[in-house]
Amino acid sequence: MRERASAKILHVINEASSDIQPVFDLVVQKSAEPCGVQLCVLERFGSKLYHF
Repeated sequence: MRERASAKILHVINEASSDIQPVFDLVVQKSAEPCGVQLCVLERFGSKLYHF
């Protein structure tokens, strides 16, 4: 399962132009699936901004 999720994420990264939001969306989705949770949050910090 981990290999398939990694392959899918790498595929989305490869297809992403300047919009990286689909990559973050997929990382959250693939991280939540094995745990069976309905809520998963990915937080990032960059350029003095906090994104979630």
